[in-house]
Amino acid sequence: NKTLMFAFLNIDRKSAMEWYKQILVLGLPEPRELKINPKNTVGTVLSLNGHRKYYCIFHAKHPEAVFGHPRSSISGDFMGFSDNESDSTSDVEDGDKKKDSIASDKPLLNYYSKVLFEEQLLEGLNNWLDRLFEGTTIRYHINYWPDWPGK
Repeated sequence: NKTLMFAFLNIDRKSAMEWYKQILVLGLPEPRELKINPKNTVGTVLSLNGHRKYYCIFHAKHPEAVFGHPRSSISGDFMGFSDNESDSTSDVEDGDKKKDSIASDKPLLNYYSKVLFEEQLLEGLNNWLDRLFEGTTIRYHINYWPDWPGK
């Protein structure tokens, strides 16, 4: 007997972003400082198993979308965060890349293949949900559930 509860998280709130970062850091093999662009979290689905202390994650750029992708190569860069110190913008925000693409004789198709459009955010969610209920999605085990910041 499976019981589901649905909720949403407003990442624009500082406390929600802090909690989200804590969850992701706890699931990484090696903890590190994360810089998350809230615009890149749109369409992200977290499935939390509170009793067994693990979560599964769906995002259109998650490596699990490529079936059979080994967990060992998951770095977290798919979520729009990295550990470099430079102020990076998303592909959509970087308008000069389009000019560079044209100047270097690269087709625009290659330029736009890295951009994720809004209508593509939930592509593959139905397959991920099927795998979730089968128990074949990647599980990110954590030692504890972090408290809500400011509580």
